Amino acid sequence: MNKSLCSLLLVLCVLQTVKSLAQDDCLNKIIKTPAYKEKVYTVLSDISKQCDCYFSYPTQTIPYDKNIELPAYKGSVLKYLNTLFSDSIKISTFKNQIILGDINITDGKRFKYEGQKLIKFSGVILDSLTHKPVPFSSVSVKGSYIGTAANSDGEFSIKIPAICINSELLISSLGYGNGTIPIKNFMNDSVVYLGKSNVNIEEVLIKGVGADVLIGMVKENLKTNYRILPYCYNAFYREYINKFDKCITYSEALFKGCSPNARVIVKDRLVLQNARVFNKTNMESDTLNLKLKGGIDAVMNLDIVNDIPDFLDDNNFYLYNYEILDIQIWNNELVYVIGFKPDVKGNEAMFTGELYVTFDTYTLQGAEFRYNDEMLEKLKDVLVYKKKNNVRAKPYLYNYRVEYKNIGGLYHLHHVRGDLRVDMKQKKQLLYVSYNTIFEMIITDVDTVNIIKPKRKELFETGNIFSEYINYSPDTYWQNTNIIEPEKEIMKAFIKSGFVMTIQE
Repeated sequence: MNKSLCSLLLVLCVLQTVKSLAQDDCLNKIIKTPAYKEKVYTVLSDISKQCDCYFSYPTQTIPYDKNIELPAYKGSVLKYLNTLFSDSIKISTFKNQIILGDINITDGKRFKYEGQKLIKFSGVILDSLTHKPVPFSSVSVKGSYIGTAANSDGEFSIKIPAICINSELLISSLGYGNGTIPIKNFMNDSVVYLGKSNVNIEEVLIKGVGADVLIGMVKENLKTNYRILPYCYNAFYREYINKFDKCITYSEALFKGCSPNARVIVKDRLVLQNARVFNKTNMESDTLNLKLKGGIDAVMNLDIVNDIPDFLDDNNFYLYNYEILDIQIWNNELVYVIGFKPDVKGNEAMFTGELYVTFDTYTLQGAEFRYNDEMLEKLKDVLVYKKKNNVRAKPYLYNYRVEYKNIGGLYHLHHVRGDLRVDMKQKKQLLYVSYNTIFEMIITDVDTVNIIKPKRKELFETGNIFSEYINYSPDTYWQNTNIIEPEKEIMKAFIKSGFVMTIQE
């Protein structure tokens, strides 16, 4: 090994050591405490003053309001915390913050279920107080990648390998406490009630943290808290069009996906596995005059961690005003709800929305955002992808939702949804007709071991309009995959309006 290479390695080792020591500095500080007979949060507050740091922790995991009794102490912060919590929590640091977490978080694992019998479970998720549906809830097998989501009616179904029968179903939704149900005790058509989470946060948890600081930390972590190495996955996609809130067409598909190295700016590669579409046999001709730009291509662009939108772009930071709106529970993690909107009316900011940032690691766990009214007007010819010359179209609502899932300490894209509304009329028509396109994709299983990159000739062209791209044949629809169940109104429309189904396999 030459001298210059040895010198470089030495410098790298020193830098890594310095960085490690700096991160652990809070935990290595020496504190002196009296004998305590107080609540846990009072003890933590006193420690934070002595070591010039502050604590963050999920209140559903850390017994912050528990009365404890401890003798006087002099020594390191780390040793004291291990004594305080009896080595039962995970302790880490970020700058001058000490993060307390659940030591029992399990790594996601891929069950070896090839050839296993699949058992289907279905149910509906309701609010425990109002008994109204909780839409878009995440449903998964605890400790695995297997999962799906509820539809807008709160209904779900999930197919689980028999080997998972002794595991648990984990059900979560923003603002609700997690629901955990032993799979072997779960009955089909069960009603699952989720209760709202009341988050009690002591001042010490958020002292000195502003929205701009949080956004800065999110940007720092955009690559470190998400999976960087390639992985493969199964994904379910669906899209449908409503005319005056009545479903007129509905499509579904199953994809195999391959996510490349996140350090390389390349979109995921998708291979179409199966597809089916429902169309009214007497579909109105005017619906064929309008195709909304969205679908598969929009799903790929909505991976906002890898395809940075303007509200997370350093070059556009000044365009927005950011504000902490709330603190909620999502996927058993404490999250900041950070609202953002144009700083000044009429500037070039494109969106308004909310970001959901984890409390301990400043990870962007999800976002909901929409085009500003001014931008909808400016982009109306761009957003409407295909229309005839005699058709006028006005987009009036473009909403998006994206969610990432924590698996083994790293986040993966989990669920993407778009809700696009357009008014349309032909020249001879007096009134506009209201159309609504909804599209969504959910990752139902992930494989981080068997990475198979699809061949170029197999790839699905994401820029194509989905319903026009696929060819249909009357074969058997897939039986061994997880999907998002069609809403009841859609199913009624299939039966009442004479829908026919065509399938590709």
